[in-house]
Amino acid sequence: MAYAGIQLELVDSFEYEVVIDTPLAVTTTGASWAGEPLTAEAAGALLPLLGADLASAGAASDGTLHLLIGQAAIEVRPNDHYESWQLRGPRIRWSCARRVATTSLCSKPTRKSDVAEAHR
Repeated sequence: MAYAGIQLELVDSFEYEVVIDTPLAVTTTGASWAGEPLTAEAAGALLPLLGADLASAGAASDGTLHLLIGQAAIEVRPNDHYESWQLRGPRIRWSCARRVATTSLCSKPTRKSDVAEAHR
């Protein structure tokens, strides 16, 4: 499947992927970068994270995605017009978009069986 943003694959005993379609911020000890996902600068900020462990992942009540990978913190804020990010795995699909500044449309984690049931 083709994406307009970047795709991070997180592999342990299960395979998860994070798709980021809107601007993100990457902060490490002594350095930070923020910008659009499909740029050489984004690749430069994310490349050092290859092979690093995912320490934590979560979403704030406003829909901001927070990832801690190795020694880097990644933040993706909700967008007023687009789905900002998606997290998918064996039994989960979680995404966030904000169409009105005060309303967050972040889905709760969804089991694949729930999604299949909803599409019947």
